Amino acid sequence: MKQITIFLLALLGLSLISLTDAKVLKGRKNLKIHKEIEMTPKSETLIDSSLIQTESAQSYTTTSSKSFGDSIKESFISCLIGVLLIVFMIPVLWFNERRNVEQKKIIQKVEKICAQASPDIVDETLEGQLVHCTGTIENPEPLTDDQFGINALNSAKFRRTIEVYQIQERKETKEKKDQFGGGSTTETTYHYRPVWSQERIDSQNFYIQQHRNDNLNCKFITNNQTFIAENILLGKRTLAKTQIEKLENWSSEFKIPESTLANLPPAACAAIKELDWHPTTYIEDNMIYIVQQKGVLTVGDIRIVYTYVPCDHVAIIASQTGTTFTPYDIKKRIKEDENGCL
Repeated sequence: MKQITIFLLALLGLSLISLTDAKVLKGRKNLKIHKEIEMTPKSETLIDSSLIQTESAQSYTTTSSKSFGDSIKESFISCLIGVLLIVFMIPVLWFNERRNVEQKKIIQKVEKICAQASPDIVDETLEGQLVHCTGTIENPEPLTDDQFGINALNSAKFRRTIEVYQIQERKETKEKKDQFGGGSTTETTYHYRPVWSQERIDSQNFYIQQHRNDNLNCKFITNNQTFIAENILLGKRTLAKTQIEKLENWSSEFKIPESTLANLPPAACAAIKELDWHPTTYIEDNMIYIVQQKGVLTVGDIRIVYTYVPCDHVAIIASQTGTTFTPYDIKKRIKEDENGCL
């Protein structure tokens, strides 16, 4: 009787193993089938700038399976990466703490030696010293985009950005553990939707090749460009070029005059005529739209966006050099003080 019981248990174990192996093999087989066949598109309507888009978003789902051995391999690699991160974490923490100490020394030294300077009075006794100066900057000259004939008044920077309506791919992956066999099933969904992009979206490796942008009329008729003021005034002082370049309070509250399209320079007209389709142009706030059909957005449409950095209140901590400002080497000053040179 005991031998019969052992025989039945062994037979039951072999049956379970066979079922598990069959499930794994079935999952591997589904990998090829789903990748080639099981793609379910989903559509949704998008709205942008109060215009209904003609290109709808679509999604495609594929399913693949992973064996127990593959899961063990990935877990081993993850553990190895974790050990390496722990090893490298110690020197990183040491450098970070050292940097915090240096930053604290710099702040204490600046508070001790920095002098207050007026924007309207240039005090010669502060020449070469670290000063703190605040006030409202001004630019007497307008910044101009000559290609499209658009000006920005009293601005420190003026930027032209071109965007093209293109298809974008987004990959979403979900992994689910199998009940038997120790493997897992991975469900991958590829989302495709039209977006405004400043760069050409590389669609060579799109999973669904019919959505590739190079199959459509996607063309950049100009380049992005930033115009920087050369003479920014702060009272009776002027800002250095490096200081102007660091101003980054960009604003989109810019209004393009409606008369701009009727007076486009020849360079802009020539660029628009190079398109493979008959364009329709119109203005919306700080943007010039060049579209295939007004009222709808189609892949390949173009818009040119203008933003600017307004002349506003600023605070500067730098070395006073005549009527302008230059960088102050605070680390060198700290080192000299520690060595007893001053």
